[in-house]
Formats: sequence, C-alpha cells, structure tokens
Amino acid sequence: MSLVTKAGLQRFFTGLKDIFAARNHTHNYAGSASAGGSANSAVKLDTATAGSATQPVYFSGGKPVATIYTLGKSVPSDAKFTDTNTWRGVQNNLTSDATDQSLSAAQGKALKALVDSKAASGHTHTTVNGITPEWSGSLGYNDTNWLAAWDKDGTRIKAFSKSNFAPASHEHGTRSIVNDNSTNFSGNSGPIEAAHIDVLRANRLAFLPANGVTVEYSTDGGATWVDYGATDAQKAGLFTMKLASGGAAFYTGKHTATADCTAKDQLRITVTPVDRYCSVNMLYMWVTVSGTTATVDIARSTIGAKTTFTNVRTDVPISGWSGPNEIRFSQGTFGGSEGQLYNAYSYRFTLKNTADQEGNVGIFDLRMYGPSAWGIPNNMVMNDHMYTWDNDKNVSFPAKVTATSFNGNASSATKLTNNAGTATRPVYFKDGVPVACNYDVNKTVPADAKFTDTDTWRGIQNNLTSDSTTDSLSAAQGKVLKALVDGKAASGHTHTKSQVGLGNVDNTADSAKSVKYATSAGSAGSATKANRVADYNATSKSIQIGYSGDGITGDAIKYIAGYTTGDGGDVSAKIKDISKDALKGWIGSLPANGGNSTTVNGHTVNSDVPAGAKFTDTTYGLATTSSSGLMSYSDKSKLNGIASGANKTVVDNALSQGSANPVANSAITKRLQYLYSFKISRDKWNESSDKSNWNVIVSWTNSSGTALTGSTTGTPNLTTDMSLGPAMMERTSSLKDNIILSGELSMINQGQIYVYDTNKLSFTVKRRPVCDLMLYFYARQWTT
Repeated sequence: MSLVTKAGLQRFFTGLKDIFAARNHTHNYAGSASAGGSANSAVKLDTATAGSATQPVYFSGGKPVATIYTLGKSVPSDAKFTDTNTWRGVQNNLTSDATDQSLSAAQGKALKALVDSKAASGHTHTTVNGITPEWSGSLGYNDTNWLAAWDKDGTRIKAFSKSNFAPASHEHGTRSIVNDNSTNFSGNSGPIEAAHIDVLRANRLAFLPANGVTVEYSTDGGATWVDYGATDAQKAGLFTMKLASGGAAFYTGKHTATADCTAKDQLRITVTPVDRYCSVNMLYMWVTVSGTTATVDIARSTIGAKTTFTNVRTDVPISGWSGPNEIRFSQGTFGGSEGQLYNAYSYRFTLKNTADQEGNVGIFDLRMYGPSAWGIPNNMVMNDHMYTWDNDKNVSFPAKVTATSFNGNASSATKLTNNAGTATRPVYFKDGVPVACNYDVNKTVPADAKFTDTDTWRGIQNNLTSDSTTDSLSAAQGKVLKALVDGKAASGHTHTKSQVGLGNVDNTADSAKSVKYATSAGSAGSATKANRVADYNATSKSIQIGYSGDGITGDAIKYIAGYTTGDGGDVSAKIKDISKDALKGWIGSLPANGGNSTTVNGHTVNSDVPAGAKFTDTTYGLATTSSSGLMSYSDKSKLNGIASGANKTVVDNALSQGSANPVANSAITKRLQYLYSFKISRDKWNESSDKSNWNVIVSWTNSSGTALTGSTTGTPNLTTDMSLGPAMMERTSSLKDNIILSGELSMINQGQIYVYDTNKLSFTVKRRPVCDLMLYFYARQWTT
C-alpha cells in the first residue's frame, strides 16, 4: 500500500481537467451551432452525481457510470505496466510465519502500541529495586560498606562487601608477605628478592667518574642550556652515596634564593657509561623541593644515536625537604659495545621547578638500580659491598681504611720498606708503605714563621750597570762584587815602613841622630856639613840627601824614602827606600787632599768608592708602587725572604671558573660550609593555637646542649643570610632506635626550618617528636 501525496493529487486532478468537462458546463442543442435552445434530442442524465475524486466514470447509454477501480495516485508519464501477478495476501495477526504475504495495517497499529510502551534505547533509571544510583560526587573507602559487582555470568549486579578489598593506600607487615612456591622470575628479579640479594640491590651508578657526568641548567624552560660550571669533585660527589659529598648541591636554574626561582628553571644531568655496562629500571634521587612543586623527566639515547634522547617517563612529580624519590621505568641497558647499536646508552634526568618564586629545587644524591651488571668498574656496582674477598675469607679494600683500633695480629700486614726518604725529605704513606715526598725541607721552619701570598716577585739584572730601582741583582753579580771587595783594604788599615819602601829609614829625631859616620867633625858651629848618610844595613854604602834644585821625576825615580819604626833600642826610627810598586799599592788606599784612611778633606769615607762611581747631591726617598726610590729595610727583609727560584704568584680575591691562580683565604672562607648542632628537648615544643603544628626555637649548642658562639668554637656565627642544608642525625648501635630516629628526622625535614636569629633556628612541624633530638646542619653564606 502506498499513500497519495498532495502533489500527486494535484497532478491527478490537473489531468482530469483535460479529460472531463466542468460540472456547470453547457452543451449546444442538437442541430444548433450555439448553446441554448430546446433539448428535444438530448439524453437526459438520471443522476446528479457519478464517481468520485478518486473513482472516475465512464459513459454507458449516454450516462456517466463510476468505474469499478479507484485512482490512488497520479500515473506518471513514464509508468511501466506489467501483467505479472503482484498481489499479496494480508495477515491480520502477529503469529504468522508467512514470507509471501503482507501484515495488515491493524497489526501495524498494534506493533506501534507495543513500541510506545517500551523505553527508549538511551533510557535511564532513577531507581533499581528501590536503590537510587548517584553519578555525581564520590565516596571514600570509609564512606561505604558495600560495593557493586557483576556475577561471573555477567547477567546480575550484586552487593559485595568492602572487607574483601584493601584501601588503595595500605601497608603489609613483613609476616603477611609469604613465599610463593610457584613464582619464578626468569631473567629478572622481584622487588623483595632485590632487597635480599646483594648483586641485585647494587647501585649501578656507584662512583661514576666525573668525565661521565654533564650538568647543565636552564632559565628559559629548556630552550637553551648552560654548563653548570661544576668541578670534577662536585660531579663525582653525586654518585658516592653520601649527600652532597663533592660540595654544593645542584639547583634548577642555578637559583637558590626564592625570589630568583621561576617556573622556567630547570636542571639537566646526563650520565654516560664510560666505565660500566649493566641494566637499569629504577631511578633514586635525594632532592629538596623547598616550598614549591617539581617534576622530573627521564630520557635515554642508544649506542647507534648517542646524542638523540627519547623520553621514557615525563613530568613525574618529585618532592622532599629534603627526601628520597624512587621512580620506576621500563628496563634498558646502560652501555655496551659499539656494535650493539640498539642498546640504551646515556640517561638524562631533567628536573623542573613548576612554580614562580615559591622555593628552590635541588639534588644531592643520584642512583640507578637494575638486575644485571656485566662491565664492573668497582665492587659497589657489582654487589653493593666496598670490599672483595676470596675463598679463604681474605678481604681487600680499594682504598685507605681508618679505624680507632684493630683486632688480630700483624702476620698479614703490609711490610714497611727499610729505607724511605732522607733527613731532609719526609715521607707519606701509599698502599700501606712509606714513600718519599717530591720536595726537600732544607731548613727548620721556625714556630713564628710567616707565610704570605703577597706579590714579592722582582726582575733580576745580571750586570753592574743597570739603574733599575725595582729589579734585583743576580747572585752571579753579587759574586763579582764580593771579589772586588776582597781585593780592597779595610777602611781602617795601616802600613809598615817596609810596605811603603822605608824599611831602612831610622825614625829618630834629627837632634838625636848620631853623627859618628860624618866624614869630618868639629865644633857644632863650625862642623863640616855631611853630604851623605851611611846605609845602616851596609855601612860601606851611603845615601845622599838633597833638597834644592829640581826634584826627581819620571823614570828617574827608582825608590822613595819612608819612615819606619826603630829597632826597639836606642834607634827610634829608620828611613828606608820604597819601591814604586809598593808605593802604588799603598797610595791607592789613601785619601787625596790630606786626611787619613777614613777622612778626605774633612769628610768621612765609610766604604770603598768603586771605579766609575757617579756622585750627586740629589737625595732619594723610599720607593713606592708608583715612583722609584731607595729600598727600605723592610723591603730588603722581604726580598731576602724570597727563596731561590721562587716564581711570581698572582692571588685572586674571588672564586673564578676560568682562572688558574690561587685564591685568597678570605674568598675561600666565604664559600666554606660549617657544621652546626642543635639539641632539642621534646618538652620544649609549643603547640599552635589552632592545633595544626608545633614550633620551637633552639640555640646553637655542643653535643651536651651547651650554647655556643662562633668566637668560642672557631666556626662563624650562624646568621640569617646563610643557607641551610638538610638536617642530619648520628646513628646509634641500636636498630630499633635508628628506625625511630629516621622517622623523626624525616618528619623534621618535611617541616619548616630557618635561621630565626643569630645562632638560633626555628622549627615548625606537624607533630611533636617522640624523643629528644640532636640535629646537625651544614650552612654557608651565599653572599659574594
């Protein structure tokens, strides 16, 4: 069955207009050419109606008769007609199985009623068996007693007691963890087994050398990276399993002050297997996330693409103030041979601060764990032990062992060598035996010896002609001067008459001289003058003495007379000849223009005047750093204190990564960390008014709890501009006590700790500790 549309009916009636006359039409009379006239010859219709809008008529006997068929729709112009039997029977029920008959409209109405009585396919229920479900909000574990569960056929939902489940956050006691005799870990290990077996719990990053570590930081969200400038000791310190053992910790953005920290601060540490080959699946970090939030990304490269890193885990939350973080990731290798191109190679850990000006994010300790190790650089990587042993239980340590005492005998001790070092070269111990140092101690160092890093270097002049007032004279020129000095007479020297050629001269007054050798004698008034004097050494020879006339000059002078001392008897003095060479040697040390051996023309001569000496009346002051002058006695003392072969040393007043110079003690002291201790009594904590926390302010003390100051300990006062490291605590010999103390230490480090005032710390925690505590902190100033 089909329905006739309005458009179809319109087309149908339009077609009828072309076939039938209008209802009120007229006809011409028979034989007439126009309408009207008499109807004498017309056939009279016997009915006013015939057919219908859907049942046309045909004429029979001149009258319209309705057809026996109806037109339900317009017949299109391209309609196809067939003589095939397309009639189907109609079933007026909903139980027939016929496939060649139709369903009656009445049954269609019945089906419609059935459909209308059913729910829509996307319907909901407000109640189920009296229970009203709620989809908004949520229930906690303690808010419900029953859970909904499907039965195993999947056809029914039934209530299920929550006692069959544990809360999402729950704990298991060690006694509830039982052995499963059917479980097997093939090629791997379980977490409980890893804690028991030494080769499984070993830190695969233990003692990673500095050349396998790269530390970088970013302040622009990782767009650019800058080398952290860490020393080798600081890099290696991350992997010694001691908190910050290599020096300061590493911080995101290299920022420690809260005001400098931003959400774009990041820190990136890349580790490379330069000396090991193992497998890893867990990261361990000890971090401080101080007042802010932070995450870490883990990525790794392969041997075939060592500089291309692929993320393993991203944006993993980390926390601690300070504290541990354990992060699992998909297992991979750490190293391998160059041919193992798909082996995981380097690992990269990127720490990210996720808040602005809330606090800093730093890392103190970094480790990785995994089930296997093949390339083993040290015992800690292999089996979590520092030492090794053999079948006879002999134990070897890789480095020095220090203890307060040792038990046993010395049968296996390292034999000391019989000879090591000298009286001027001390020794040090290496591998248990003494070894001579590389330097000699050539003199005793006095108790009051002064050492200085002042720049006392001077240039050296190896000549006697330089006018420099800032350079020193070489030792070789000192030797030359010594030879010159040794060739001169002392300033207070004397000569004998023999040295001046007067060895035979009698130093007797003329009035006392003997005239026994006169050639003639008479009275004194008429005595004949003597024209010569007999030689007292050879009386057969005589000497003439003349005065008038020209003096003897040039080569005519052979000897000069000089006085000498007498014979100790009646001869007071003698006159003796002096050779020209002897006289030259004597006169060379005598002053000119009169005077004696120490004066010249009334002026004192206190030292030898060297050849070529220049004299001036100019006076000089002491030399300064900006002008030339004379050397002061203090400068001379300092110059004498410079050892032979000493080099000029330039000392920096500030730490610098690019300088190779030594650093002043004052600059180093600013960067030193000092250890402070605080004894906190359990009874001294104060509870807040809103019962939300506990607070106490504690002074710096020694181990017995006595308050200290910097002046009494040699350690500077703890001040508010210092930065604190995490709290630390001494271990005891009791495992039970250590467990309690570890819990209290963790609780303290999760609280708020800061320098309240000079030598005082303020602690704020969520609960009061269960016992008295002795806490230790490293602190240092961050000012430049």
